[in-house]
Amino acid sequence: MRDDPVDLTPLDPDADPGAEDRFVGAVMTRIATQPNPYPPRVDVLWGAWSLARPVLIAASIAIVALSIMLARDGDDDGPMTVAESVGVPPLFQLVAAESSGGSVR
Repeated sequence: MRDDPVDLTPLDPDADPGAEDRFVGAVMTRIATQPNPYPPRVDVLWGAWSLARPVLIAASIAIVALSIMLARDGDDDGPMTVAESVGVPPLFQLVAAESSGGSVR
């Protein structure tokens, strides 16, 4: 068994001050020499189509949300106040509304 420490200085990335610049330069050179395999389309029709899909998605979400809200507003079967929801008789609701100066419905 060896008791001497292992020398890891050759693995230190900061030992060579120019290594980072050489690595970045080599990568950028490879990128610059290869043509773009998927060049962006720049015509007017593609631009209109790329904007139409998000607008249609947002409009469909708004239509669904609005239709749900309108469907819920059409139901008058549910209680309109907290007193109605807990089952307070209408006579007591009127007395409480008149004494507080408010109105029922």
